[in-house]
Amino acid sequence: MNKKEVYQRMIDVYGEDYVIDKCIEEMSELTKELMKYRHKQIIDNHVCEEIAHVEFTVENVKLIFDENRIKEEKLLRMVKTKNKLIKKMEEK
Repeated sequence: MNKKEVYQRMIDVYGEDYVIDKCIEEMSELTKELMKYRHKQIIDNHVCEEIAHVEFTVENVKLIFDENRIKEEKLLRMVKTKNKLIKKMEEK
């Protein structure tokens, strides 16, 4: 079974609501760990673990939604960010 098949099987077996809830849960845990890291209360290993969990669940959730639309939105975000950075650098 390849990665995409595993993600699709999770949706088929557990359902969309479970997969979405799991993603929300993992993002919340990442938020908590990032706050701890920022306040020097933990080491970065915990953050890396939570990033991996979020990436895993986000990849799974992407199968529920329009992957092409997600790619387009990501590209638009990159262009906007690049333009803001260029503008900011020109101000200096």
